[in-house]
Order: sequence, then structure tokens, then C-alpha cells
Amino acid sequence: MLFGQQKDWEAFQSFAFSVESGDTLLIDDASIMTPKFAQSAAETSGVRQICCAVGALGRSFQSMTLEDYISEEYQAALEHYGRGVRAIYRLKSSKTTLPSAILASMLFTTFEFMAGSTVNAAKHHNHAVAMMYQYVDLLIEEQGLPLEELRLSDMDKAMFDSLERHDTSPWIESLSKAGHVKILCPARRFPHGCRHRLSMSKIPDRFNSTQQAFTWWNFVQHMMAHSLHPLKVSGDGVRRVSEATKAAAYNECDDFLHSWRTAFTPLLQHAKEHRITHGSRWSRAMILETMYLETISELHARHKTHANMLPAVKPLYLDLIRSMMQLAREKPLNGPATIGLENSIIRPIGFALVRCQDPEVVQEATAALEAIVGGVNMSWTLVYLLKSRNKTKPMVTLERSWGWYFTATGCSSGAHVFDGIP
Repeated sequence: MLFGQQKDWEAFQSFAFSVESGDTLLIDDASIMTPKFAQSAAETSGVRQICCAVGALGRSFQSMTLEDYISEEYQAALEHYGRGVRAIYRLKSSKTTLPSAILASMLFTTFEFMAGSTVNAAKHHNHAVAMMYQYVDLLIEEQGLPLEELRLSDMDKAMFDSLERHDTSPWIESLSKAGHVKILCPARRFPHGCRHRLSMSKIPDRFNSTQQAFTWWNFVQHMMAHSLHPLKVSGDGVRRVSEATKAAAYNECDDFLHSWRTAFTPLLQHAKEHRITHGSRWSRAMILETMYLETISELHARHKTHANMLPAVKPLYLDLIRSMMQLAREKPLNGPATIGLENSIIRPIGFALVRCQDPEVVQEATAALEAIVGGVNMSWTLVYLLKSRNKTKPMVTLERSWGWYFTATGCSSGAHVFDGIP
């Protein structure tokens, strides 16, 4: 029996509910695959327990008007957490068990971040990266192939990419622009010991899906971080970088972005042409487009100041919000029965709020959320968080939960790669 009591199953279901992403926002494959993976084998019992811990933690702050967590659910979360730790500790490190141990550390990261400890979350993340490198070494030895050619399972790829994404982009602690924090991961040994499963020399001529474009977008971001690293640090803490070094780094970033944009353009054009019949694909393509435009605009502001004028990003955010409102009018929400649809409507609006602080965008996004009715109050909770100045403990945890969801789905990627360059 996978779940000893009904309340354990309910906690697990709450976790599965929380990773349901809808189909209009970009997808973190590792999160989507976790519920099924957690029920697949004996060595995943620790993963199941931590899924239950995250689910119970989510249930503990459902009432944002309370000053503290619902004690019974919070206690259950801690108990599941403890069982998860013990189950993972009992695992003997091997090629078979390491994927479960890696995923468990990723889930511990999620729990700690939601619960308010970014420091502890970063420690678990670092441990997950260290185990991933250990796992990769075992596969290289077994298959006799370099990392870029390894035969990896879909979950292996998803976890590798997710860990790399969390090292590359800021973590979102709150819905405000100031609530983003960059994590350092010693286990990655960035930049010189950093390992990659993709190579820019193998980027497709054209992407066949928004998910493929998303995977390569995050890798491009990571490679840009490598290129820009010498511009941000020096041995004595004083930046002495020649203009030629800067130009070379910026040109390399420009090449990376050009390669990605070339492969993305046919997909973007197709999404625009079929917007009416394939609205979800259009939404995901627009989200990628906003991140690209913000990044290339920042590059041009620093390097190619005389380049052709780029399209403004603000209209894309407004178009995204209005499209979600149109979807809400066409397909009314009906409580838990339409949770997938509700996610599809609400989360792109949340993406716009996290990404853009323009007053018109914030005002329109807030008005859109206030107008949405009939679901499970997802829109109401976002509005409440946005307007509340003195947040209770459950509210802070809920905001961090939203932040972690947007972090995991790559919504913090973009022009941040230039942060720290004078």
C-alpha cells in the first residue's frame, strides 16, 4: 500500500493539484512527472513522503486570514518531511536509487523555500546538483559516452534541466520585482567545472514545439551567463575589464540569441497565424517572446546602441492579459472541475505581474483577476496578496509558493543575466 491513511492520500493529491499547470504557461517537466514517478517503485517512498509534505504544507496556509498555519496540517507536513528524510537516508547510493534521491532533494528545496528558508532550500539544491553529477558519472562509465550523448530517461533530462535552470535564473521570493534572489551553487563548479547535456552547436534549425524552444531558451541563458561571467568578477574584487573583452562577451551573447531566435521564428509565426484555434500555443510563444525581447533589448542597450529599434514588450503583456480574459468569458469556471482551465487563465496573468511593473500592466492584470469568478479563488488569492501590506504568515508562504512555481517554470529568466555588470 503506497499511502497508509486517507489523509496521506489527500496530502499527495494536494501536491499533484499544485503542479497542475494548465496549458498556457511554460511547463517544468520535472514537476509534471513527479506524481507518477513517486508512485512507480519501492525506492520512491521517500519521494512520496516529501510530495505529501509539500501537499500538507500547502493545505496548512489555505486560510490567509489566520495569523498562523492550520496546526494539524502543518504538523502533518513536518511528519511527512521527517519520514521522507529517513527513507532517503536508508537508500544505498546506486544508479537505480540516485534519481529518487535527486528528486527528493529537489522536493526538499521546494518545501524549504515555501516554508520561508531560502538558505536551507539552497543547501538542498546544491546537494541535488552534487548527486546529479555523481549520477552522470555513473552513466558515463556504464555507457561509455560523453554527457552530451548519454541515453537519459525523460525524468533524468527534466531534472538535469531544472537544476541548471535554478542555477541560472533568480528565485522569486515575492511578487514584487525586488523579491528576486540569485542562488550560488558550489557543487556546479561554475564556470570552469560546469557540465552541460546540450551544446549550442546542436541547436535545431527550427523548433518543433514551445517546450523544445523553452528548453533551448534556458540553455541559451545559461551559456550567456558563462560568457558574461568575466565581466562580473575579478580576483581582487575590482572590475578591470577591457572594452575588447566586453565586446567579445556581448558578441557571443548576441550569437547565442540569434541562433535561438532563428530557430524560434517559424514556430512564433505559426503560433500567431493559428492564434484562434491554438490559443495555448500562442500564449506560450508570447511568453517566450517577451523574455527574448527583454533580453535582446538589454544587450542592445549595452552593446549595439545603434541597432534597429526592437518591438516594445508592454503591448505583449497587455495582449496576454486580454486574451486570458477572453478565455474566461468564453469558458466559465466551475470550481475544482475546471482547475486546469483556471490555471490556464490565471497563471499567464500572474506571469505578467511578476515580469512587468508598468502601472498600466499592473492595473489591467489586477482588474482582470478581480473580474474572474467561479473557480477555486485562485485569482482572489493573487489580488489579496498584491493589495495586502501587512501579510500574515500563511500569506507570506502562499506568496513564496507562487514565486517558486514561477521560478520552476522559468518565468524569472531574461535580462537578469546582465545584472552585476557595470
